[in-house]
Amino acid sequence: MPVFVCSPENPFGDIFAVEGEFVRSFLAETPSDYVKVYIYCLYSLSPSSPCANLKDIAKGTGQTVEQVKSALEYFANEMLLRVVSERPLSIEIRSVREAARLKAASAPAGMMDYADYFASLRAILGGRELKPAEMEKARDWIEVYCLPQDVAVLMASHCLNNLQKEGKSARSPFNYMDKVAHSWAENHITTMEAAERYLTIYELEHHDVNQVMLHLGIKRMPSIEELKLYQKWTGEWGLSKEAILQACSQTVKTATPSFGYLDKIVEKLYNKGNSSEEEVKETLSEEAQQRAEASAVLKELGLKGITPELLEAVSAFKAMGFDMDALLLAARETARKPVRSLEKYIQLLDELASQKLFDTESIKKYLKQSKKPSVQKKTSAHQFDERTKSDYDDVIIDL
Repeated sequence: MPVFVCSPENPFGDIFAVEGEFVRSFLAETPSDYVKVYIYCLYSLSPSSPCANLKDIAKGTGQTVEQVKSALEYFANEMLLRVVSERPLSIEIRSVREAARLKAASAPAGMMDYADYFASLRAILGGRELKPAEMEKARDWIEVYCLPQDVAVLMASHCLNNLQKEGKSARSPFNYMDKVAHSWAENHITTMEAAERYLTIYELEHHDVNQVMLHLGIKRMPSIEELKLYQKWTGEWGLSKEAILQACSQTVKTATPSFGYLDKIVEKLYNKGNSSEEEVKETLSEEAQQRAEASAVLKELGLKGITPELLEAVSAFKAMGFDMDALLLAARETARKPVRSLEKYIQLLDELASQKLFDTESIKKYLKQSKKPSVQKKTSAHQFDERTKSDYDDVIIDL
């Protein structure tokens, strides 16, 4: 006995055909809202159809025009139809059997398993259907990035959680997911064990890392590379979170602060043996003072550009016993010279240090004494020139 039969009152007068191959090869994987559009397109083949444009299809299927366009794009990719033009509307319905043959010929190995994979992605998206472009990206995670399907689903779920924490819309998350999938592949997070280990570390540390990112003015979730840098600073180098946040204050010197820029600052602090907030504060305060002193010296010299050589020179001469007033006095004296340079400045300070002159009063006296004209011993030539004219009055020149 047949399972499906027509009732006696069925007039058979309003019928349109759906190829059986569509049910066998396409129905299971096609989003349900897209099926509505395909059925409506087949219905529109009949002369009695009122469909004249995309709005009519949208109205007939209870969808928006954009949703209809997405469905038509999907079926065009599946080679089931071709949109000849939108204005006026012209759609060519193609052979389902031929589309199924081409699909089978081009389908990658294991394509039959993608139905469960796509179903899992739809589930974490709240049940909404995937767009054709989203399906292509999801396939790339498997075929291009070589992520196992369970890892790809876990990655996608992780990305949606991040977006929700940031308060961002999850309507079109696949571009973000694609970047994360690429990052996971590059960092060899390609097994469930590696993925779960990474996510455990991420959940433990991402709050601290987010604080660092906010200090840098970066408003997004941290990347794997940024997490690795933070793990290096806190794990391998032993700096506290508070010390790293203190180091963030030094990134104001660049217009585009980043973890890479901060890494150089943290490395410098690590090489100086700093690990606690107090140590970093003290070091940064000393460095700020050194730069302020070097800037004051430059101003007196009439030069520009703080260099490591200048910072080292100011620090070294202060260690010898010079106070800042003495260093500034020496800078003003150098600026009076025809040629002023850092080299001339250092030469003057070396000269003063050799005389053990470190304070402003003794330096002023020394410089004043150095400027006095020296008394030269007269030569015989000078003595001859200074003879009076009377010395030669008795000289007669016989011509």
